[in-house]
Amino acid sequence: MGRYSKKNKFREIIDIIQFIKNKDKKMDKKCIKKLKDLVQNVVLPDIEDYIDDLFEDIANNKNASDADNDELKNMHEMRDEFQGILKDIEENNLDQEECSEILTEITQMIKENQED
Repeated sequence: MGRYSKKNKFREIIDIIQFIKNKDKKMDKKCIKKLKDLVQNVVLPDIEDYIDDLFEDIANNKNASDADNDELKNMHEMRDEFQGILKDIEENNLDQEECSEILTEITQMIKENQED
């Protein structure tokens, strides 16, 4: 899957996260552990790799276009959102429904990426 498709999938996840943030704040330990592991060990490393690729592309071209700069900014924002999820986990600010929805979205995104 191309990097722009990944960006769109990450953006969809962020939109879902923002939509469900206003619900009750109870945690389910098993879901939370899976979500934390997935964000720490898969999502954030993928985003960091993508950011590194962008930096490399910019360096190779010796000039960053506005589109490159916007893309880099968007990826930094996505990284911050996922780091925010980790913070919410640490502060016990996710309930079971939030956790399940986020975990499902990330899992689906990963499966789609593996199929491509």
